[in-house]
Amino acid sequence: MINGNSSNKLENVKSINVFPFIGTEFHFNKNIFADARYNFGVSNINKEGIDTRVSFFQIGLGYRFK
Repeated sequence: MINGNSSNKLENVKSINVFPFIGTEFHFNKNIFADARYNFGVSNINKEGIDTRVSFFQIGLGYRFK
């Protein structure tokens, strides 16, 4: 439920948004790695009213099966 609306359809939200990012990856050995990225919210996702932009920082730890 969002703003009292239980419908799955979100109104006044753009369907296409652009999220460019910058990131890096570090390999501990041939199988284990860590990565980090920052996504820039350059698009206003709200069609009307308040300027709404989404930016986020993301980190990850991974294992390669090779």
